[in-house]
Amino acid sequence: MRSLFPTALLFAAVVLAAPFAQAQVCEGNVTLTTQAEVDAYNCSVVNGFLRIAGSDITNLDGFSGLTLAGALWVTYNDALESIAGLMNLTSVDDFGGLQIVGNPALESLAGLENLTSVVHDISIADNDALESLTGLENLTSVDEHHHRA
Repeated sequence: MRSLFPTALLFAAVVLAAPFAQAQVCEGNVTLTTQAEVDAYNCSVVNGFLRIAGSDITNLDGFSGLTLAGALWVTYNDALESIAGLMNLTSVDDFGGLQIVGNPALESLAGLENLTSVVHDISIADNDALESLTGLENLTSVDEHHHRA
């Protein structure tokens, strides 16, 4: 009779290693202009400038794995209603900072609850439906003079 031990051991190794999978690091600047591009995005760390700007973008759910971005600009998305997909973002750490500007349908900053640090600055403006800054309660550091080496 054949032992199932080697198969069970391999299965356990694969299952246990899954949560520790290597982060998908993306280098360089990128601009996403469609909901399809946002949905297909698969980077957990962006070492560069990430800009989201498109007339058909309604949500940022494709960014659920994003934890760190160099600069993040969510600008001029007429249909954007939710940024909840940014729920795992903890830091924006390079020149350019965080901009959430010109998103008239955006009602809430829910999704930014894990954001604790922004280097350079934060700009939140011209989001006509936005009534509060709820979602930024855990932001503890905005450092205008520090830049990543």
